[in-house]
Amino acid sequence: MVRFPWLPQAAGPLAGPLRERTGQLLDGAELSARSRRELGSVHYGLDHTR
Repeated sequence: MVRFPWLPQAAGPLAGPLRERTGQLLDGAELSARSRRELGSVHYGLDHTR
């Protein structure tokens, strides 16, 4: 389930860089479980609605 289906349209030309950065953060940053879950939801929404 995509929590933010409107995000790619709202982000416009920033959607691509935002998609890349969220992926980088998920791969390398030390995140709390909640932050990882919420950022993962944003990343999924950007990745699966392009």
